[in-house]
Amino acid sequence: IAPERSARDPTFVMCFRFLLGRFRVDRWYWGSVLMLRALLMALVPISFTDSTSKQLVMLVTLLTAFLVAQCHHQPWKAQVLNMADTTVLAMTMLIAGASSAFVEPSGSTPGLTAYIIVVA
Repeated sequence: IAPERSARDPTFVMCFRFLLGRFRVDRWYWGSVLMLRALLMALVPISFTDSTSKQLVMLVTLLTAFLVAQCHHQPWKAQVLNMADTTVLAMTMLIAGASSAFVEPSGSTPGLTAYIIVVA
């Protein structure tokens, strides 16, 4: 919808420039993906309040999925922005994985640290 409408309607482009302007034309929807990523990352500590290890596993899993999507789609117009977003996702994933070494072990998740570090 957005590529065709932006070609015909200049007011559409002005109204949604904040959402569409930073990405390649064929990846116009990526602003919605970024908002979904932010929402899911914010929901992780709310959803798994009973276990820090479950939070870390979910966070690393989410970050891995969005890192793969970012590397595959390369949505930003400038290549340096694609590299920066990929680097930020990878570093966040590594920090979350490294922090699993400081989580108190629980009986239900043996080998959690090894799993998170391998995934990260």
